[in-house]
Amino acid sequence: MYFYSMNILIVMVGPIKDGNFYIQQRKEHEGNLQKKKRVGSGLQIKEGYKNYSRSEQKKTPNTFDIPSGLDPGQMVMCEANTVGIAGSNCGGPVIEKNTNELEELKAIQDAYNRELQEYNNSIKNLMENSKLYVHATNNSTNRAHNNWVRDEKTGSIGYVTSRGVYKELPDLAMGNEIQGNNKCPDNYTQAQTVTVNSGQVQSLSSAPYNEILETNLGPIIKGDPMISNQYCSSADENIYITRPAKTTEPVYKGCNKTSGQIQTDLGETTFESCRQRAEDKGVNTFQMGPNDSDRAYCYLGDGSSDTYENGSSNCPTNSSNHRLGRHVPERFEEPKKVTFFNFIPQLVDPYDTYATYTMSGANINNMGKTYYVTDDLKTKMYPDDLLTNDGDSFEFAGNFDSAGNDIVSGTGLSLEQVKVKCINTPSSAGFVMTNDGTYYIKNNKMWPNGNRQMNPTIQLYVRSKSVKNSNSCSKVINFANQEQSDGYMNTGEMMSIDTQCSLGIISNRDMELVKSQYLKLQNILSTMRTKIDKISKEDATMNERLMNEYNLLQSNLNKYEKTYKEIRDVHKLSKHSSALYEDSTLQMNSRNSKFIIWSILALTVAYITMKYIR
Repeated sequence: MYFYSMNILIVMVGPIKDGNFYIQQRKEHEGNLQKKKRVGSGLQIKEGYKNYSRSEQKKTPNTFDIPSGLDPGQMVMCEANTVGIAGSNCGGPVIEKNTNELEELKAIQDAYNRELQEYNNSIKNLMENSKLYVHATNNSTNRAHNNWVRDEKTGSIGYVTSRGVYKELPDLAMGNEIQGNNKCPDNYTQAQTVTVNSGQVQSLSSAPYNEILETNLGPIIKGDPMISNQYCSSADENIYITRPAKTTEPVYKGCNKTSGQIQTDLGETTFESCRQRAEDKGVNTFQMGPNDSDRAYCYLGDGSSDTYENGSSNCPTNSSNHRLGRHVPERFEEPKKVTFFNFIPQLVDPYDTYATYTMSGANINNMGKTYYVTDDLKTKMYPDDLLTNDGDSFEFAGNFDSAGNDIVSGTGLSLEQVKVKCINTPSSAGFVMTNDGTYYIKNNKMWPNGNRQMNPTIQLYVRSKSVKNSNSCSKVINFANQEQSDGYMNTGEMMSIDTQCSLGIISNRDMELVKSQYLKLQNILSTMRTKIDKISKEDATMNERLMNEYNLLQSNLNKYEKTYKEIRDVHKLSKHSSALYEDSTLQMNSRNSKFIIWSILALTVAYITMKYIR
């Protein structure tokens, strides 16, 4: 800013062709001063905020009181002691520029202070909501956890998760369906009453999503409503789906002459093994083909729309009272209707039959997948690049083999020793162990990504996975079945390394506001920095220009002083001139002293401002 000009009496010296005008104006001025002393206020004083040219002074010399130290004919701009407020007609371009720039910087500073207050408020909200969230998720202090609660205002009933999230029942029928099932508590009609503390929203029901409410039972977070077949456990945990959905009991449909897809890896197998294979594959229809005693080949699906034959002879029962298909050889059959011309038995080609069974509930949509379960009991799936087969826990998957897929095998180790060996084997996804102690450690093509085969002499163990996620998310992984994964609302979102969980999700809204306010502050500071840098550069240029003008001014003053001395011819005039010159010098020294003090002060302020910004 142009502080150097703020306390200088700026004068511009115009060319004087001769000394006549100068002397005449001086005499008139001195006469006016004497007249003013004699008659009082005979002069009109005009000074301060306007510029008066030499021609104006010449036209009406009696209306001007030339400040002490100035000669008539000089352009009077603005006295130093009047410079303190902005004005387009005062102080010349330098002071005017200074004042405008200061006003702009003050406006920027005011805007910064306002945004800083908003930023502080957003930080305060973030801290308060974070504190409430910690209390809401604390099982030891929150009495609402894992319980049914009733809204005092509306009478609505909902479930509060282990992470303090309220999920309202859409209707009572759903409550009857859910209570006591899928890890949900019983007796929803005996729910505790929740009262929201004063000064907040009206009730749990009317609160917006993710709002944290202080209640008589502790802080509660408003979540989404419950869904049909809602699962109530594993909030803020990860689940690895390793078991298919359970099916209903199979029902014999009939005897079919066509088959579905044969399961060659099972060979001739049992009825239960075939039913399990259908369940493992998510198929509701299976067939038992041509039999050998109590065993038969397993087929999934019923092949075609051929008519079923219900005759027991074509699909006889085995010792376990299950119907199996059989091979029907070539044979002669008596015609069903005999006429005079049709009495000869007909030859029937050989064929196979397939006992067809149907059931319901088969589902493997999420098999082998891993999900994060939110505080609100909703799921987000992990992509493969965030999963590894290096977990340190195992699930017993039943008496099954998962043929092939072997990495290493051996004997002589206990079950716990085999688990340790599996953990230390790269790329291992589990193992099987026989009754005689032989083990086979397997790769990730084993169950649940591959098939499994029922075998009462073998035990199948599936290794847990590890997840890569943000520090706000749980690393805990639980084994789960298809029904459990279906018991959560699927958000359709994929987990990423940056996905926030728990407190990260709750505070995300507040953090976005904090970030927004921070960016506003940064933009204002950037504007202020740019402004000050611009002013500093302009100051340097103006300083140089003013010095040049000052030097020119001094040169002209010296020239005109010489001319003045040459043309003065009386002692009185010379004496007065000396006094005037002395007075002018004193004025200049005084104003220069003020200029130095103001300059030091201005530079100090500018330095502190730049230091604060940087």
